[in-house]
Amino acid sequence: MRDACSLRRRSLVLFSILAALPCSGKAVSSCAQNLDFLDCRSSEAAGPFDSSWETLLRESISHRGRGLVAPQSGKSDWWLEMSDLTSELAGMWLPIWVERHRVWDQVAKGERSAADLEGFCLLGLCTAFFLRAQYAADVEKLAEEALVELQYAQRILGEQLHRDVAKEFTSWPFDAADILLNANRLSKWIGSGRPGDDGPPRFVLADWSRGQPPAVSRPLPPWTGPCRPRQQQQQAEMALTVVAFGVHSSLVLEPATMLRAALFPRKINVRIYMRDCPEGNHQWGYHCHLQCQTLGDCQNVPEGSSRLFVDLIRHIEAVILTRETGLNNLAVATYLEILVQMHATDPQMREAALYVCTSPIICSLLRTAFETPLLAYLGMQLHVDINRQLDQLWLMHFKEMVRSPCSNVFAVHNFMMREQIHYATGVRLAVVRPRALYAQVDVPVWRQAKGGDPRRLLSGTQSWEKKVLIFRSSLFNASLTPFLLEAHATKCEFQLSLKIVRGSADFVSYRDLQRYRAVVLFPWDAALMSFWELYSLGGPALLLPDREWVYKVQQKTGWTSTMQLGEVELAGLKDLKGLGAASGRPDFAWSPWWAQGKASSEQVLYWYALSDYERLPHVVTFRSLSDMLLKLLDTTALRRSRAGLRRESRKALKRGLRWYREAAGWLMTGHAASDCCPG
Repeated sequence: MRDACSLRRRSLVLFSILAALPCSGKAVSSCAQNLDFLDCRSSEAAGPFDSSWETLLRESISHRGRGLVAPQSGKSDWWLEMSDLTSELAGMWLPIWVERHRVWDQVAKGERSAADLEGFCLLGLCTAFFLRAQYAADVEKLAEEALVELQYAQRILGEQLHRDVAKEFTSWPFDAADILLNANRLSKWIGSGRPGDDGPPRFVLADWSRGQPPAVSRPLPPWTGPCRPRQQQQQAEMALTVVAFGVHSSLVLEPATMLRAALFPRKINVRIYMRDCPEGNHQWGYHCHLQCQTLGDCQNVPEGSSRLFVDLIRHIEAVILTRETGLNNLAVATYLEILVQMHATDPQMREAALYVCTSPIICSLLRTAFETPLLAYLGMQLHVDINRQLDQLWLMHFKEMVRSPCSNVFAVHNFMMREQIHYATGVRLAVVRPRALYAQVDVPVWRQAKGGDPRRLLSGTQSWEKKVLIFRSSLFNASLTPFLLEAHATKCEFQLSLKIVRGSADFVSYRDLQRYRAVVLFPWDAALMSFWELYSLGGPALLLPDREWVYKVQQKTGWTSTMQLGEVELAGLKDLKGLGAASGRPDFAWSPWWAQGKASSEQVLYWYALSDYERLPHVVTFRSLSDMLLKLLDTTALRRSRAGLRRESRKALKRGLRWYREAAGWLMTGHAASDCCPG
């Protein structure tokens, strides 16, 4: 936990960074003063503030530094003084907040002058309500009153907590994480009938060192499916056809490109079935262009069998999104008939030596209808909770497919999903990290596999020394963070060119990304293909926020991979307690699914610690805006990070190519049933 001194210095560090940058003298002054209103400091740009805000700021910093414990000497006097101060500020400024909170947003976006606030201190008012809540709970033992005060604090920060920027940009020591944590504790205590005689739970601070999962092994690079090794038959030199099925374009391209590289120099024709590319959709249009460039599959308008598959996917999505109930919600018989029609009209599908699927439902349908060997590469939730009885049948079939290695090979692209599937089914799959070869279409992948140096892409240019990209994130749709960064920090003309990408329409190509100094990513899910794409590029350093920011981003935007929509598990699995289907299944501390904004920090961080954001080395983390700017200016550290990312990516490429080569060879080479065993 940070001590009071470090908290007090945080905003001063930011100002000193801005002042140290090579700006003109007038620009330096305005850069620092542009942030004064956040700490409610009086200045020429921000205007005058009541000195009571400075008293509250100083005392709240010291209070957090003591771990929310009042001073030992004069304990009751301190609480009484703080109660009087916070009550006075709340009574005076809460009515003004109703009128002026939108003005605060406009000032934060740089649309109005800070002087228009006329002394209104939004983050100070939020801190006052937090301290009032603690006083009600810890001193007066009034749980309902404390919860109401915390709810006021939440409302001040906005419906989606978009004003929650205290820890990142200011010296104010309490933010949405502290508010949500204690509000959840009070709500549970009140809802459970107020157990015990000690009163409501005492206020606590979020402990970001907690949430560590049990140790998990690193992915095994060699193929481990068959029970014993076997001699592979001599393969003909004729070209092989692979057909890949899926919904998420990046996820489908991953195994398709890896197979082409793994089986090189043999020619591999890849046929892709996925969503269509609607005209005018920049994001999908880009991926379809990439599919055309990397695989030669340039059919943008789905026709024939492609149209049939798009209709199938859209029907499944409609069922999931509308949450239909009843026994006929998933038209399985119709889906099988569609696949048979596709097979009859597509010669590549009939001649394919291997099917690749990235959606568990599609995997089940393909395995039921056809005998073609199946390689499954999964990166999204296993199934969706639609009908409890039929969901069990999907899970049972999934488990039996995994237990049949003669004709099926299954893998996932991250440890968190492996453990989530293990939690739901008792099955633990291999982990093969995405290498995102389609992101490096300018570098022949077989040269990379033999130790080629991606740094050659940067030869002849020094533009990467200045350019920094802030990657798009759903956080930006619900937060003032990008506005504060753009409207204030970037007003200094320092030697970094910041580009903030706000949406998919503003897409920077991979070729251009390789020339950036660094990329800053605010993850909006626990397993993003974008993360592995950026990690594997070999050009920019990769910066991520620390655990505290990640928790708050998750609380604001939610994660697709942990939505309760995917809360499907085999009935009775927990009660087996390590026997039968649950053999080897540990006693998981936390469920991998939760409602948005309802999970504790321990639950979120338990599963986040399994993600590659924390597992993979050489990623640079930052805890605040000032910390981010410091690290973006540290050329030596960024060079070291880039070199480490390249080394780690080359190792991952070799491991991944070996896995695909051996798995595909196993599936496509004839073998006797005695070579395989279940489990």
